[in-house]
Amino acid sequence: MSQEILRLIQIGPELVAWLCIHMIAVNDVDFSAAATLRETFKELEQAKVRLVFADVSEKVRSELDRSGITTLVKAGAI
Repeated sequence: MSQEILRLIQIGPELVAWLCIHMIAVNDVDFSAAATLRETFKELEQAKVRLVFADVSEKVRSELDRSGITTLVKAGAI
């Protein structure tokens, strides 16, 4: 996932400042998904792109909190 995202932010004619992941269909953030999100966050941060999430359920928000994702992206990004 992270490699595809990095490719996508580089193909546009303008620089990408934000990347929003729509979480409406996400029911669970397991260990592997959290690890991928942390890796993606770090790579986007190096590219100066802010990672944000939209339509996060309470259950998924709790999992993002427990996995440390919320701390990385800051609470206002969810």
